[in-house]
Amino acid sequence: MAELPDVATFERYFDATALHREIAGTEVRDERMLDGLTAAELDRGLLGHAFAATRRHGKYLFALLDDADDGALVLHFGMTGSLRTFKRPDAMPEYARVLIDFSEGYRLAVVSQRLLGGVALTDDPDAFVAERGLGPDALADLTDEAALRRALEGHGGMLKPALTNQAIVAGIGNLYVDEMLYQARLDPRVPADELDDRALAELFRAMRRVLETAIERDADPAEFPTGWISRHREPGATCPRCGGEIERFEVAGRGTYWCPACQAGGDGGGGGGA
Repeated sequence: MAELPDVATFERYFDATALHREIAGTEVRDERMLDGLTAAELDRGLLGHAFAATRRHGKYLFALLDDADDGALVLHFGMTGSLRTFKRPDAMPEYARVLIDFSEGYRLAVVSQRLLGGVALTDDPDAFVAERGLGPDALADLTDEAALRRALEGHGGMLKPALTNQAIVAGIGNLYVDEMLYQARLDPRVPADELDDRALAELFRAMRRVLETAIERDADPAEFPTGWISRHREPGATCPRCGGEIERFEVAGRGTYWCPACQAGGDGGGGGGA
């Protein structure tokens, strides 16, 4: 599933290829990608406009139209989604589901192999976020430890499921939460609302560091620091920090990679550097 760093990378691509170009039309090649609208409504909503700016919240990307009263295009990428710009017909990417045509002849393809994403329109991105029940964005909104504490208050369940619950914190999924907890030396099963100040501070710093580093490296796991557990996601692999054995177990039905030697004690130490 595309997580916050992936969507931030898509946002950079969108900004570089699709902003300020007049929209000449749309083509929906698979209506299962549309979320709450028809192909005709998508075309009417975009035709003649241009995208003026982008905004991300959690795993959603909003492309704001030039007339603010006309709202925004909403993109959700699911597990296999991406964006691709092309011009020649023979360059159309495989699994292109929705196409946006620009007056210069370029086309922006919303690509999704498994049809797990979605394309929508909204009059108000803030209202869309509220209607979907999304929590604060893990980067844009959780800017200090107090904000993270407020997000986790009242959630007595395990920490990992709380951090991946989009109604509590928007943008984090399985890959990055494992990395954050590894770097913060926290057991994924500790109660989310019982972190002491030191553990919360370590979690906050790890969250910022992991998300910002992943964005800088285009959300490409092959480019992540060698000291990250993300580079060692297999049972029996050696922990890059302590030399212990990486284990895999289930937390709330999600496969979880961790180092018991580093994380079981929850000592709040740092780690996971480049």
